[in-house]
Amino acid sequence: MQNRTRGILFHITNKGGRILEQQFDKQKMSQLVKQAMGEKTPFEYCRLSKLNSEYIDRLMTMQVKKPPSIGIMQQIAASSQGLVTLRELKMAAGYEQDETEIH
Repeated sequence: MQNRTRGILFHITNKGGRILEQQFDKQKMSQLVKQAMGEKTPFEYCRLSKLNSEYIDRLMTMQVKKPPSIGIMQQIAASSQGLVTLRELKMAAGYEQDETEIH
């Protein structure tokens, strides 16, 4: 049985039409969003990043069902002042795999 607070398995289709199973790690995404905020309050961070405060709150409390879009992750990474990378966010979202996990 899948742990609903940890992650969600979802399917995406690559450019060749092949269906890929991906794991959205909600817990890791929550940690990365909190890390991206640094010492800013959620209000300050959302104003700086131009992201919706309700959506950021749902990411931090693991209440989203699907991973954020690449565009949203780009905004999170760009406004983190180097505290998190787009690659880290994409890995948590299930869009990329860590090379150490590929067999």
